[in-house]
Amino acid sequence: MPYSFSAEPKPGYLHVRVSGENTPETVARYIRETLEACRAHDRRRVLIEEDLEGPSLSQMQMFDLIADRGDARPPAVTIAYVDVNPRHDAGLLRFAETAARNRGFLFHLFSTVRDAEEWLAAL
Repeated sequence: MPYSFSAEPKPGYLHVRVSGENTPETVARYIRETLEACRAHDRRRVLIEEDLEGPSLSQMQMFDLIADRGDARPPAVTIAYVDVNPRHDAGLLRFAETAARNRGFLFHLFSTVRDAEEWLAAL
């Protein structure tokens, strides 16, 4: 599956959509591109809509990706995250949410884009 990344400025936040193969390299790439888009569009809130194919990343792969981002993130960025692939492990996603929060990310997991949009609009 080819990689696709888009970042659309919305009132008050940036809506990122990503698709491709679910690998650590793909996730690292879209994290980097998301941070660049936040800076370019001067946004401190982002909705990440991830639609990656393949099995969930392992707990260690997720942890490594989160730990490697600590010095690269813009200050006080709030992330609303939706994994639209229903085959991905919800327990691993909750682990990623906890690990990200423990490292200072303002990261919130949502089951639908609509829920994430409503939450961002209420901030």
